[in-house]
Amino acid sequence: MSDKNVTYFSENTWYQKKVLTLDTYTYCRMCIESELKGCHSLLDIGNGGFFNYEISSLDRVVILDVCIDEGAKYGDNVIPIRGNALDFDIEEKFDVIVLQMLIHHVTGHSPEESVKNLEAILTSCARHLTPSGRILIVESTVPGWFHFLEKIAFRLLHRIWNFPHPLTFQHSARQLLRSAVKVGLSIDEYTLIPMGKWVVIFGLLVPSALTPVQPVKLLLSNPPAI
Repeated sequence: MSDKNVTYFSENTWYQKKVLTLDTYTYCRMCIESELKGCHSLLDIGNGGFFNYEISSLDRVVILDVCIDEGAKYGDNVIPIRGNALDFDIEEKFDVIVLQMLIHHVTGHSPEESVKNLEAILTSCARHLTPSGRILIVESTVPGWFHFLEKIAFRLLHRIWNFPHPLTFQHSARQLLRSAVKVGLSIDEYTLIPMGKWVVIFGLLVPSALTPVQPVKLLLSNPPAI
C-alpha cells in the first residue's frame, strides 16, 4: 500500500486545503499545538512536507515520510528525511513525536498484519524519545461493532481494491490503547477530539453525522526507569 500512498498524497493539494480549512481538522491542530509548548525537537512521521500546525517556535523539526523530497526547503528549522514509519532509525531523540492521521494508512495484507504494523511504529517511536519525551497520536478510530465488520470487509477488499485512494484500516480506540500497553508505553492521556460538520473519507467530503469515525488524541511516553 505504500506505493499507492505516495502516488495519492504527494501532490494532493485538495486534501491539504481541506485539512487547513475544515473544523474537524482545526480541532486536531489545536490538540497538537497544545502539546508543543516547551518542545525543542519534534519528529513528524507521515508529514509529507505539509504542516497544518505552527512550528515557527520549535528549534528543530524532522519530517519523515516515504514520499518526502529531501532536497526541498520546508523552513530553516525543518529537516526532511525519506523513510518508512515501520523501520526508521534516526540517530536522534525527540521531545515530541507526532503521528497525525497516519496509522490507518499503514495497512498490511490482513487486519492482524495491520495491528503488527501499528505496534512496530510505536516500538520505533519509543526508541526515539528523550527521557521526558512523548508520542502524540491524533488518529481516526471506529467503534467496536464497526471494527468487527471492517475486518471482514478488509479481507475481501484488499484483493480487489483498485480506487485512486489507498485502502485504509481504521483501528478501534481500544486497539490503539491495547497495542500501546503491549509494546511497553505508558498512557498519559486519552481524549476524544470534537467532530466538525465534515470529514474527508477516501478522498471524499462526507458529513460527520453519517460516519462512525471518531478522532482521538492519545499521549504516550516511556515508563520511568526504575
